[in-house]
Amino acid sequence: MNPARSDNTPAGTPVGGATTAIPYLVVHDAPAALDWYTRVFGAVESMRVVDEDGRVGHAEFVIGDSTFYASDELSLI
Repeated sequence: MNPARSDNTPAGTPVGGATTAIPYLVVHDAPAALDWYTRVFGAVESMRVVDEDGRVGHAEFVIGDSTFYASDELSLI
């Protein structure tokens, strides 16, 4: 039994059908970074969640057949 799941799914089985690791990029200026990924690599953005201050809390984009996630860095101080 997979200790991370309550069913009898074998250990190492992807959750939710994912079959690859998805990089999560935390950057200083996510809107600028996403624009750059689009211009330079032809990224296609599929979603963006922005807070009231304009910071990107989460974005998803695709380059070729690879999915990436990105967000603005968050200072808790």
